[in-house]
Amino acid sequence: MTGCVCSAAVGSVVGAVLGMLVVAFAPGLLLLRALPLRFSAVDRLALAPALSVGLLFVVAEIGSVTGIPFGPAAFLVLVALLVVVWIVASRRRGGRTDHAPVPPVRGPLVTGLVLLGVALGVLVWALGMRGVAVVPPNYDAGNHGFMTARVSETGTIAPDEVLLAGPEGTGLVADYYPLGLHASTAVAYRLSGAEVADVLNAATVLFAAVVFPLGLFALMRRLVPDDPLAGGFAVFLAPLLGMFPYKPIGWGGIALIAGMALVPVTVALLLDVAMMPWARARAGVAALVTFAGFMVHNSQLPLVLVLVGLVLLERAWRSRDPSSLLVALRHLALVGVGVLVLASPILPDLLGGASERIDYDDREPKSLEFFLGSIVGLGVAVPWRQGVLSALTVAGAGVALWQRRLWSWASALVLVVWIGGLSHSSDGWLSQVLGFPWYRQSERVAYNVALFVPVFGGIALSTGFRWIAGVRSAAWRTPAFVAAGVAVVLVLAWPAARHNRELVEIHYEAYGPLRDADLAAFEYLAGRVGPGDTVLNDGNVDGSLWMYAFEGVVPMYGLGATSDVSFAADRSYLREHVTEVGSDPRVAELVEGYGVRYVYFGERTYPGSDHVMDLGALERAPGLRPVFEEDGVHVFEVEPGHAVE
Repeated sequence: MTGCVCSAAVGSVVGAVLGMLVVAFAPGLLLLRALPLRFSAVDRLALAPALSVGLLFVVAEIGSVTGIPFGPAAFLVLVALLVVVWIVASRRRGGRTDHAPVPPVRGPLVTGLVLLGVALGVLVWALGMRGVAVVPPNYDAGNHGFMTARVSETGTIAPDEVLLAGPEGTGLVADYYPLGLHASTAVAYRLSGAEVADVLNAATVLFAAVVFPLGLFALMRRLVPDDPLAGGFAVFLAPLLGMFPYKPIGWGGIALIAGMALVPVTVALLLDVAMMPWARARAGVAALVTFAGFMVHNSQLPLVLVLVGLVLLERAWRSRDPSSLLVALRHLALVGVGVLVLASPILPDLLGGASERIDYDDREPKSLEFFLGSIVGLGVAVPWRQGVLSALTVAGAGVALWQRRLWSWASALVLVVWIGGLSHSSDGWLSQVLGFPWYRQSERVAYNVALFVPVFGGIALSTGFRWIAGVRSAAWRTPAFVAAGVAVVLVLAWPAARHNRELVEIHYEAYGPLRDADLAAFEYLAGRVGPGDTVLNDGNVDGSLWMYAFEGVVPMYGLGATSDVSFAADRSYLREHVTEVGSDPRVAELVEGYGVRYVYFGERTYPGSDHVMDLGALERAPGLRPVFEEDGVHVFEVEPGHAVE
């Protein structure tokens, strides 16, 4: 039996990986093949997932307007249409393509660094998850699993079908949430037949360890086109920083990881549109990529605009040509129009979500000195400092400024640190306005430093290695590079990679309360509850929200909050008084009305979370009968004779 379970688990992981690869790359690569645009292989691999997410979300929007179900069938139709467009466009074009934004890079050293960086990131995640990755960790991951399952089950991205606080027909959690990633993971889930949890894990690794570093390389080719080695080192450094992408998974920030991973390639593409001759195809691709990033996670768009704007200002200043800035802004404005057109079906929901974000503030101002000390050592919210990476960042920024370039990027880094410090230490109006995209949380602002550490660190390493090679004769250059590369791997990669692997493992172990017993309980419930039935759970404190993603079992407590006051009061009362099912008429009425036949209780909870229901009281309640107990997981059946007096 154990062997069968293990085989099924391995099969689910393999299926999830294959499903995510197909969904993330097939539509985007087909679109790039159909367009008369030239990109390097790395550019294509970095762009394809963003384009695929954008295309799938557009299809989902069309479905929400027309009523056509969104799912695997819609995905296959999209792929078929893209194949037809590719064939027709290739014949009409006759091989003609637009100019490439940057020349391709060839050479074993740069290629090796890129492959090493991607492989290192994948290994950190894979080894950290191994043996503990039943589900992605913490509250937010449970929410993402629920939303992915809802999109899959309902075939729509409509908020009133997906963002539910409990059973169907209950109140909305919010007027809007960016479901760009969930639309893609829902299709991957249905295509692969894997578990939703494994699909979300696969998506996390794909965006964090593949899309993010490849996007950094594409960006570096635009920022320092004369130094491809710097781009290679940037990819190599990307998986070494613990603050991002590894820390956000501790609270289940899967959408944030994917959204930030799309920032580098989005900035690179917008710079192409701004600085190259106008091309409608390129502008359309830029609009779709920008739209995709915003639909995955809204917080990153302001930073993208700041980064692009500062780089354009620097270019205009260096060229002494203000008119070039006006042309660039006109190009970007047209891209912005394209983004608005793509988002038009959900604009009312989006505006409602913005007003909810403005009202959100759950923090208390703290010491600015503590935040600055942490961010200088790159140790915000992680249990160690990374002084070597910090030193490389400072050195690279110094080299870039000494070479009179990238003051735009250095200015943006200072701006990020300032906003982070302001969000950490102040609750004034300026802090509220500037920190708004990141929920006014300094930790979320600090994650953005990950966009600067590889850039400046790559410049520092490239400059140092080129200097080493330059002071030697030609015969010594290759050995010097090889020796220096080995030294970097030994000094930087292994300790940092080991720490990051431990961080991933700790997050999955400590913040993932589900075990095989929980999954067995979900399966037990799935075989007994019927349509319209609801399982009373104790809120999202013990991972019970995952019962819907794994088995389609509907929990009384779905997503975190609700604007439906009556339902909030009903479920709170039922949770607090369910042990009185045989004596309290209101409990009996709620049990009957919501079809509550079972109560689920998991002893393991998320750190910092406490149960409202009491296990001893549940076990003593005359109207509840224990029907499942294994490894701290309990299921109680509401005995029919006690449901209604």
